[in-house]
Amino acid sequence: MNSPSPNPLASSNNTTNTFQQNISIHIKKAVNTIAVDCTGKYAVLGGKKGLYILDLDEPNDPIKTLPQQSKWEVNVVEWNPHPARSSVIASTANQNTMIWDVNDANGQLQASVSVHQRAVSDLSWSLFDVNMLATCSADTFVNLWDVRDPRKPIKRESFCGWTAGATQVKWNRFNPMTLASAHNGEVRIWDIRKVTTPITFITAHMAKIYGIDWSHTSEHALVTCSEDKHVKFWDVTMPRVGQGSLQSGVPVLRAKYTPFGRGLVTMAQRGDFTLRLWNLNDENTPLRQYPGHSDIITAFDWRVNAKKEYQLVTWSKDQTLRLWAIEPSVVEICNLPPKALNLEKNRSSRSSTTNTPVEPFSPTLELKELSQEFRLLEKRAPNGIIVEEVSEAERSCVVTVAGKPSLKLKITFPFMYPRNAAPSFHFLTTPTLAPMNQSKLAQILTDTANRNVELNKPCLHQCLDELVAYMKDSPEEEEPLFPPSPPAAFQSALPTIPIVNTENIPPPRRSGAIFGGVGKLFCFGISTKTQNSGFYSYMGNVGNFPSNLIEEPAFSISTYFYSPQNYRSDTRGLSKSMSAPVDVHSPSANSHNTIVHVKDVSYYFPFDERLGTEYVLTGTIHEICTKNAEAAQKAERTDLVQLWNLVDIVMNSSVYNQAWAYNHPMGRKMIASLIRQYENLGDVQTLAMLSSVLMLNPINFQVEKSQLSTTEPAVQDENENSFGFALLGGSSRNHSKSVSLPRAPKTEPPPPLLLDSQKMTQYHTYKKIYADILYRWQLLGQRAEILKFVRGDPSILPGQAECHLTCSRCDFQNKCGELSSFNLTNNNSNNCPTCRSYGLRCAVCHVAVRGMSAWCEVCGHGGHTRHMRDWFSCETQCPTGCGCEC
Repeated sequence: MNSPSPNPLASSNNTTNTFQQNISIHIKKAVNTIAVDCTGKYAVLGGKKGLYILDLDEPNDPIKTLPQQSKWEVNVVEWNPHPARSSVIASTANQNTMIWDVNDANGQLQASVSVHQRAVSDLSWSLFDVNMLATCSADTFVNLWDVRDPRKPIKRESFCGWTAGATQVKWNRFNPMTLASAHNGEVRIWDIRKVTTPITFITAHMAKIYGIDWSHTSEHALVTCSEDKHVKFWDVTMPRVGQGSLQSGVPVLRAKYTPFGRGLVTMAQRGDFTLRLWNLNDENTPLRQYPGHSDIITAFDWRVNAKKEYQLVTWSKDQTLRLWAIEPSVVEICNLPPKALNLEKNRSSRSSTTNTPVEPFSPTLELKELSQEFRLLEKRAPNGIIVEEVSEAERSCVVTVAGKPSLKLKITFPFMYPRNAAPSFHFLTTPTLAPMNQSKLAQILTDTANRNVELNKPCLHQCLDELVAYMKDSPEEEEPLFPPSPPAAFQSALPTIPIVNTENIPPPRRSGAIFGGVGKLFCFGISTKTQNSGFYSYMGNVGNFPSNLIEEPAFSISTYFYSPQNYRSDTRGLSKSMSAPVDVHSPSANSHNTIVHVKDVSYYFPFDERLGTEYVLTGTIHEICTKNAEAAQKAERTDLVQLWNLVDIVMNSSVYNQAWAYNHPMGRKMIASLIRQYENLGDVQTLAMLSSVLMLNPINFQVEKSQLSTTEPAVQDENENSFGFALLGGSSRNHSKSVSLPRAPKTEPPPPLLLDSQKMTQYHTYKKIYADILYRWQLLGQRAEILKFVRGDPSILPGQAECHLTCSRCDFQNKCGELSSFNLTNNNSNNCPTCRSYGLRCAVCHVAVRGMSAWCEVCGHGGHTRHMRDWFSCETQCPTGCGCEC
């Protein structure tokens, strides 16, 4: 006969008492949940590979493993609470509920049932019936199991939640017929004798409920915790009235009553690694906090022995099992009635001046640190900080900066501060800081707080020091880009239009303002009544703008495009006149006219048409700088006067050499600083002129000048919107082309010494943009002068031409070779290599051109050669109706 196997849960007389110790045990196992048996001696840990049994009195003993044959992780595990069946464990893994008996020598896994259609979310043993087990699942059902024979569990009852899956189920600790289940944000109380419907509904939270628990001292008291960061207390006899709540600041995964007195333990779902014990007679601050884990706590349970000694057992993702001893003083405080508790608090506050030992994991350490910070702040605030309000109850303070009463900052500290939890910062008033500076200040304060709390250090004074330092170095108000300060005339001229009725409100999509061209503001709106009311009088009245702004005559769009005089002869071949369409009615006094007002707002742009007229690029360098300085003086631009005088000095031939340009402070370094300054201002006019003059060689100026004159300017599309201004009119074309035909220079000029050769392309871009502005100002001579300083692409060989084709659909640009071997794309096809659309569609038949084609070089329209020949045999204008005489 085989001898019976030893009982793995047999007690030993040599065990040590660990209830009065704080112990940390590192277990290298993948564990999700834990549970402690009713004797307080053993703990079970549930993971993917099975269950692990640990002797809490002998934590150094080897861990016993109960393997499971399943690929699913153990989510919930619970011991049978009855001493007669203390060796029975129930666990869940996905849809399976497993019953274990660790004392069974023939096989510890007794049974595995799978009735739920979804994953089992929780289970609970009855405290009155040793064989009754309740399980709940996401399939909305709560099932009751009779495990009298563990190998053949029998389902006794089934409750259906119908509308939502069940997340928690718990038996009442006083009534054997009552249990509670959580479904999303709702709690349902069930009587097992009436399975059709719950006896009570409690709408507890607006978010998902993570945990519920019945009180150890009251039959009708229930606690719920949720993702909404609240813990709420309920009396099931009054389901519509809450009995109180706690706000934790983080989502709460579990909330359980203490097995003694009126206490509660909360565990965060994320963002907090600390367990908190609350006295429900004083819900403002936690009675104890238990920091120490370096990661999220996933499960905890109570450990109780026959001597009524208590201990918390916690498990974290840092693979550490910790045992926290509960001091007798904590048990005593939780057992005190509310009146006696107030007397005890007063007594402890009077004796706080005496030497009191600090406990290793006392949560009052955080509260003391915050109180000390507040007291220190009131006595010795940092220089420049005015303390307006300090509230220890709300864990917040309000401060202002001396001399800046508009900046009022409220700092709020979470409960776990400074244990890896930073305070939050809120501006109570709108500060005079620019929005960018305000965001930067908030980021500085947040970073300073995070650096300190990561080391569990207080951060209040450090944050206030940063606040004072930033306010000393930062401007108080946001400065405009340009001009540096708007004229007072403009500020006083802007009217305030009172909105009396909706007639003065501009209708959406039918009125507004937009910039167009260079220095033009177009204001438009549909006038249905009179032009002197509301928005239209505001846009049409010249007095609403500064006196130096000029308004062009207003016109109506409904008549403008059909007036024959608006179609003038053009060098580009446009038609001389066009008759109005037949279906256009003549405007009358009652018609809906779109009134357009054109405003000259060039005063607010960083470039000036007067400077464009007066600036020169011909003559010696000294003559150029002198004349440009005089032009800047006339335009009242003192900064440009100094700039051109400075350029005249640095371009002196007596000091101009490579060593001076690279090493002298007034060489490249100063020029680069000036260019950055005007780039920040957006003054493309100054950038283009400055880079052009700096390209000249003062030592051999005549040779350089002759070389510049031998290169022809690049041909540029006159309607190209390179500077970003919207144009009125214009036609869309099938092709966008830019052809450069440079003549072969005699010798390549040397690179300029004062300009960065790596940024020459950027400088040439400034000149092209400025040339486009000059074209809009009709300063064609000045435009030709500036384009002489735009050098061509060095990759183009002399005698060759370069053609760029741009797809009108996807903007893909293709570079072709010589004109003699011209192809639309590299694969000898006439469609775009990216979007596959054809490069040209016939203007007559609207079919893609695959063979021979002909198009107009002015308007860019064309089509099949035969169709174009047939069309122009009897017509003179383009078949698209663009008006071009192709």
